Amino acid sequence: MIYRQHTSGAREVFNVARYTAAHPAARVATCGQCGRHWDDAHISGVTPTPAARCPFEYSHKEESR
Repeated sequence: MIYRQHTSGAREVFNVARYTAAHPAARVATCGQCGRHWDDAHISGVTPTPAARCPFEYSHKEESR
């Protein structure tokens, strides 16, 4: 599987090289916290992400303070 389309509309990319070869206009972004990749050029309800936020923030663990 190269990518998965989530119900939110975000495309989570699993194989960046194969995805960008198949989708030359892709802008693959990577979250600095969870390490997941997504195509920020794919227009959906959550992408492109505002202010470089992760469309998968709902699954991030809470940071301990």
